[in-house]
Amino acid sequence: MEAEDLLCALCGEVYEMTTRDPVMLPNCGHTFCRPCLLHVERVSKFKTFCPACRKRHGDQAVKYLPVNVTVLKLATAYLKTRQVTQQSEVCKFHEQQLEYWCNDCHESICKKCNYEEHLPNGHEVVKTRVILREKKKEAEYRASFALRRVEREKQRLLEKVKNSLMGFISSCRDSAVLATSAKEVKVLVVDAKMANDLSSMKTTLMNLDNMMREVDTQTDHNQKDEDENDLKLNNRTPADLRKLINGLSQPQPGQVLGKTMWPLTCCVHNRDGRRGRLSWEDGRLHLYALREQADDAHVMVQMSLISSVIPLDSPEVFLDLSSECEYFGRVYIQLWGHLRRANQFLALCLGTLGPTYIDSHFFEAYGRNQPGECLHGGEYMINNRKSGQGLMEDLEWGDQWQLTQEEGMIVGAGNGRAERNTCFDICTIGNPLKEFACPFGRVISGLDVVKRAIHHNPVRQVTISECGFLVPFTTL
Repeated sequence: MEAEDLLCALCGEVYEMTTRDPVMLPNCGHTFCRPCLLHVERVSKFKTFCPACRKRHGDQAVKYLPVNVTVLKLATAYLKTRQVTQQSEVCKFHEQQLEYWCNDCHESICKKCNYEEHLPNGHEVVKTRVILREKKKEAEYRASFALRRVEREKQRLLEKVKNSLMGFISSCRDSAVLATSAKEVKVLVVDAKMANDLSSMKTTLMNLDNMMREVDTQTDHNQKDEDENDLKLNNRTPADLRKLINGLSQPQPGQVLGKTMWPLTCCVHNRDGRRGRLSWEDGRLHLYALREQADDAHVMVQMSLISSVIPLDSPEVFLDLSSECEYFGRVYIQLWGHLRRANQFLALCLGTLGPTYIDSHFFEAYGRNQPGECLHGGEYMINNRKSGQGLMEDLEWGDQWQLTQEEGMIVGAGNGRAERNTCFDICTIGNPLKEFACPFGRVISGLDVVKRAIHHNPVRQVTISECGFLVPFTTL
């Protein structure tokens, strides 16, 4: 509560017990001191109305209105504090309160100082509370300016952290390519050693050339050094080829990093110890759902940093759909962030509230091949049991949240019951004649994956094998 709230808005005086009791008007909640309200009552011929909002308050007399005890306690404490402060703000010459401020001398003065010294000399003198009000405004302006500057610096620093993180994730991606290439090189070396004719050797070396070009392409790096010429077949003698094969038979990535350090990995670390894998896929940064992981990553990013860049209006998540013997594909969903149901769905894709949709089974196909067809699921595992209990309260349902059934919508299911509040449907065939109780997102890619999954028999075998969030960082 501000200090101004402890002053009567009519007379400007601080509320005091008995002499200036704060009285709350019953129909609007505005508070004024009783003497001022008694005056209003007399002027209005005993028809009490609020001086702020003009609302009338029946026939109850002001003298019987109850005291606003909360405001009175705060005002009493404020008066005690002010009394202690004022005792130290006494003129050392006249022992009077320093009630004034001289703009010419830049000092606090008492009433006697003002009349004897400052007014005769034409100084500009104002009440202390006036200059205090001006100083407060100045402080608020400076604080606002400082906050804006701090916020800019925070954003700049966050951008530096983001760029550093993206650089390392790029290195992780490159290291994975190199790790795969190292395995392929070993296979090619074996092929070269087993070759019994020049044609087989040419094929092996051609494959090696192709592999290195692919490495350069995938890692955005084209290293040209003295070894590059050794990979070209032109003008090579049998002795050169033997030398080349012997050189390739001893690849030693461990000279750069130990075996346990390769390939490079990066993950997100949650405060409860769970971790989520970060992976650069299809030109975008994917954060997989949090889970227990024994292995350490080379770089771990705090979940709080990732949370700070989640767009509030339209976060994007992904679901991988699989069965026991088939991978259907990945579904990308854009959530409507202003809805609590969307935020609950995001939490279940990330695991930020504990459970996740990983290994969650779909258990029904509604209206198959009919308008309004939906794939129905949404239970999660907790304490080795399936549950659909909502993780958030006050989730939207019906009334103003209803929308016409459209293909690709992600909608709340379970009739709004708390024990089914994490269940959802993915609409695969729209129905313009009916409405969903609460859509909270839409499939933006991979609807064909859902359509294949909904026709799997039995549909209960379809599971969410992976899920996560798209981190909105720019392309590498």
